[in-house]
Amino acid sequence: MGHSFGELPIRIRRILMYTLSPYEQVTWPNALESIIGIIKRGAYNLPMVAPPFIFTAFFMNWAENENNRLKRKCPKQYENDQ
Repeated sequence: MGHSFGELPIRIRRILMYTLSPYEQVTWPNALESIIGIIKRGAYNLPMVAPPFIFTAFFMNWAENENNRLKRKCPKQYENDQ
């Protein structure tokens, strides 16, 4: 007992570790092609995504206007107040 986690008496063999050298990695590989691909995927999905967004924008605009209209006081109710 008495062993800490890093010093357990178990040995695991046949583990291969692969690493890439930072000198062999390219920082921005095919960046322009990636951006073009993102634009293509967005244009492909636009017909499916745009109608719900447009409907939601119109509905929220209508709901806010209706809420403001209903919150207004009716002047006819307060004509006889002194």
